[in-house]
Amino acid sequence: MVDTEREKRQAIKRKLGLYNLLKREQAQIEQTLNRMEAEMTAPRIQALDGMPKGSSSEDPMLNYVIKRSELIDKYREKCAKLIEEQAEIETMIDNLEPTERQLARYRYLDGMTWEEVCVAMNYSWRQTHRIHSRLIGRLAGGGHETY
Repeated sequence: MVDTEREKRQAIKRKLGLYNLLKREQAQIEQTLNRMEAEMTAPRIQALDGMPKGSSSEDPMLNYVIKRSELIDKYREKCAKLIEEQAEIETMIDNLEPTERQLARYRYLDGMTWEEVCVAMNYSWRQTHRIHSRLIGRLAGGGHETY
């Protein structure tokens, strides 16, 4: 196999392997966003310590809310980028044969081990890897060859 072909196949595997990480990162960001938004909208109890407060031209609470809103916006942008990357990978997978799509989803989207993929598809280790090799070849631009 030519080095460029091997490099293409490795790049495809890396890209597919990113999907599960992207999915987990997106879930983590959404969880953080939900927590931050809940904290911002939760009622606050004002501390009554009886001490007079100085008059300051800066409102620390307003600065806090602004900074927090900026952070929420950054998280939303990051989440949108992750969703775009996931959609790109889904589009790649959609062009595969049904068995190849199933294997790709099990392995890369669901993050199953090879043993779990073999059991879920009811195929031997060898047949599973043959299908995997074929799907990577297709995604790398190798056409419809059988390995």
